[in-house]
This record gives sequence, C-alpha cells and structure tokens, in this order.
Amino acid sequence: MSPLRRILLITDTWSETNGVTTTLRHTLRVAEQRGIEFMPVHPGLFPRFPNPVYRQYWHAVPVPGRTRSLLREVRPDAVHIVTEGPLGVLGQREAIRRGWRFTTSFHTRWDHHGKHLLALPPAIAWSWMRRFHARSSRVLVPTPSIIQLLREQGFTAPLRLWQRGINHALFYPRPKSCRGVQRPIALYVGRVSREKNLSAFLDLELDGTKYVVGDGPMLAHLKRAYHREVEAGRLVFFGECKGERLGALYAEADVFVFPSLSETFGNVMLEALASGVPVAAYPSPGPTDILSVAGVGALHEDLGLAIRQALATGNVAACLAHAQRYTWDAATDQFLGALIPAYPELETQDVANPALRLRHTA
Repeated sequence: MSPLRRILLITDTWSETNGVTTTLRHTLRVAEQRGIEFMPVHPGLFPRFPNPVYRQYWHAVPVPGRTRSLLREVRPDAVHIVTEGPLGVLGQREAIRRGWRFTTSFHTRWDHHGKHLLALPPAIAWSWMRRFHARSSRVLVPTPSIIQLLREQGFTAPLRLWQRGINHALFYPRPKSCRGVQRPIALYVGRVSREKNLSAFLDLELDGTKYVVGDGPMLAHLKRAYHREVEAGRLVFFGECKGERLGALYAEADVFVFPSLSETFGNVMLEALASGVPVAAYPSPGPTDILSVAGVGALHEDLGLAIRQALATGNVAACLAHAQRYTWDAATDQFLGALIPAYPELETQDVANPALRLRHTA
C-alpha cells in the first residue's frame, strides 16, 4: 500500500460540469474508498466572481494570506496541482516556498482556447504552459498523443499517463424508441461554446435528426442561427441533461459526433461507446487515441464522411468491448501511481502527521 495517504489537491475548477471535474469526482471517490484522504483547495474556499463568458463558471480571488492560512497546519504526503489558473499558480508558489515537491496535470489545450476566446497567439499560450509545468516533478497527461504533443512543444518535466474512466452503471445500451424521430440520430454532448467547433456538425447536410445536449454561451445564438432546422424537427437542442436522462439520450443515438479539434481526451466519447454508439470525429489528439480499434467509429478530415462511415461500420459489441478497457479504478491507479512524495523522507517511510481536512464543498 502506498504511503501517500494524505493528498493536497489544488484546483481552479470544482463544482462546474466539465471533463476536469468529472475526472476529479470519480478519482476522488475511488481513492477515498481505498482510505486516501484528500485536502482540496478550490474556488469555493475563496471570494469568487462569475466568468463573463461562461456564466456557470466561477473564478476564485486567491488571496495569498487566505491560502497560507489554509495550508498552515497541512503536512501532506503528496501535492497535486490540477489546473493552470490563479489558484494553481498561487498553490505552486506556496508549494515551492514550503519546499514541497508536487505534480501537475495537463487537461486543457489553452493554445486553442486562447485563440478562439481571446485571439491569443498559440505560441504565447504554449510559452505560459511550459513555464507553469516546468517546476513539476511529473505532469499527468490524458493520452499518448498529448504526451507526444507536449514533448514536441518542449515540456521538460517527466510526463505520465492519467487516462479516464466510465460510469458503466449510467451509460449502457438501451432499446431505441420509435417515437416519430427521423433516424439516424446524430448526437453531440458537451459545452455549447465556440471552441467546441459545433458549426462543423450543425452545418452538415445529414439524413435524420441532430441532437445537441449541453449548455453554454453559444446556445442562444445557435438556436437563432439554426431555427429553420429546429422548426422542421431536424435539430433538437435539449440543454444540459444529467443522470438517467443523459444516459437515455446517449443510448437513443445512432452515431455520436465529436467535432472539437481542441480536446485532450473527450470523456463524452467513452460515454457514447459504453452506450453502444459509434463515434465520428476529426483525426485529432483525443479521438485518435480513443477510436483506435475497428467497429467503434470513424476518423476523417471530412466530418460528414466520418459520420457516414461510423454509421456503416459501427458495431455495438465492438463499442462495448472497447469501453470496458476504461474504468475509474484503472484511472485512479494511474493517478496515485504518478504522485511524488512531498518530502523526500516519504520515499522510504510513512510519516504519520496530522493534516487539516479542508471542506469538500463550495
């Protein structure tokens, strides 16, 4: 059993719905079942303000004195910094000041996001990300393709794989209904925002019906822009869905469409495969790693062609078999195995020091 039993977790995203929080929620659940104690430092512990673009996101105002007060009594076995945001930056400074070694993780292609949202040149984003992760003992990365990308971009810290899992109790095949919807149903699930490249999907001339599940700053605009398709019943916007409703929508689809070019992984693709639904995507990092076997979908620079190929070759049994490779137990093993002891002496002994348990909720 690992001596790293108390883990300080510093993250700029905590209560929102996104791939990072999904990964954290499931990893912490599995690890805590194994007796691991987490001490999360998150935006809910600080004054906050809403993101002007993504109103469901809140940003912390990470006052240094507040951070130092929270960490004063903490002697963690390991420190992991999840995000490159304000809390991640301040947490990294405090860790260095206290002599703690730490790991970080790479979740977001800020080179793409910065370009779409702020017209920021990708080179500036990469320079920032290299500096942020340079002091890390290890950088946890979701796919082999992203590991290769970071090496090409000059990342110097050791890179370790931290993949994702699936909630198989929620995402599984169900009988498809015959409720008057024209098939095939092409489904998108995710944030409705500019960087997700949704227009590449919505502009396609496809047989059947398009489903869009999710919320975000582009939702009202897209409803107006595609109102004719909505009125004709060829396009349905469901808004954000969770739980059984989300699982049922996945299973109802005939093909899952992943138009994004900026993802590091794409948990939604796993959820579709676990529901027995093949995936169509561009050949970009994330999809190229997940859609690596026959019968689970198609990759092509022509997204419409990828959709047609996925519909023609997708195989429910192949999708389910491939999805079974991804579990949160395995993902948690990777996460725990990649952590570095905060203090060198913990490499040879289990130091039993009291730790401050921070509040888990915002």
